[in-house]
Amino acid sequence: MKIGIVGFGNLSIMQYLFKYTALLDREQADYDVIYWNRLGIEEQAAFGGRTIPYNVPVDTFQAFHKKIFAFLQYARFVRKTIRKNRYEKLIVLTTPTATVLWDLLLGKYRGKYIYDYRDITKEQSFAPFARLVKKLIAGSQVTMMSSQGFAEVLKLPATDKIMIAHNTHRATEGTYAVRLSRQEPLRIGYWGLVRQVEFNRQLCDRFGNDPRFTLVYHGTGDYEKLAAYCREKGYRNISFTGRFALEDVPGFVEQTDILHCMYENNVRQQPAVPVKLYDALEFRLPLLISTGSHLEQVMEGVTGSLALDLSREDMADAVYEWYRSLWAEAVETAYGAMEASVREDDRRFDKAVTEFCR
Repeated sequence: MKIGIVGFGNLSIMQYLFKYTALLDREQADYDVIYWNRLGIEEQAAFGGRTIPYNVPVDTFQAFHKKIFAFLQYARFVRKTIRKNRYEKLIVLTTPTATVLWDLLLGKYRGKYIYDYRDITKEQSFAPFARLVKKLIAGSQVTMMSSQGFAEVLKLPATDKIMIAHNTHRATEGTYAVRLSRQEPLRIGYWGLVRQVEFNRQLCDRFGNDPRFTLVYHGTGDYEKLAAYCREKGYRNISFTGRFALEDVPGFVEQTDILHCMYENNVRQQPAVPVKLYDALEFRLPLLISTGSHLEQVMEGVTGSLALDLSREDMADAVYEWYRSLWAEAVETAYGAMEASVREDDRRFDKAVTEFCR
């Protein structure tokens, strides 16, 4: 049986892809990975399947209407590739990919595809789009969601057809221990795309030039705008390092006491579970999250996380007092229990994908 995996970005960005390729390689499946090389870079595939790249670079950060033509051209490329290679089953990564292939999925491939649902897009603002998404979920063999919050937004009933696919491809191995610093300044770290500039400006205002803290942003995106703001404000304890590779993260961990995982609760972000949750679990890092987010529900009662609202004028004081009150043993117990739950979900994911391959 030949399987086609269809992605919407570069291999290095689609880390969730590797949850599937690891299982397909274990099953010695015959599969291709079709993806859009948006960055125009060379990438080495760390899996056994063949890669079929669409090598047309596009600025990922420009407005959607400015890249719609490139998007439609990529969709045309994918359709042509699917027809040519005659895949028996498909694994479709993300909603933009699924929606442009809706007729194929609900026709020839009905009941023969996995729909990997990653983010809210137009579901809450455009009712016909929401209906199409629900049809794609109903037509799948199984739909994987990285957050239960998405099912709640879509008002989906509980069903075996919908499963949690945690937004990480590596199970933690317990190699890191909780390390609580008794030194100052406390080091707050962020890694990933730097977005939501106005939100992060407010956060920087809370910690800027507070001698108890340093704040470091690792990553691209809109970091230059945020860096310019911090220079303008004269914040000497906030710094930016730019682009990084995944293998750099353990080095960041060594320089981090608290992981910044706070986001503005907009339509897309509020129901999501960010990847940095899994970094916190793996590296045993205390975690800052936003009040009102789905992540706050996920972390309710978990020692080691603190939910905050940027409107709190005493935010820095709250973080300092919270961190100083933590006990390593309590954080380890809470994170270990949560990790066990993630692994149980991963076992269900593994079983479903393995059955799909067979």
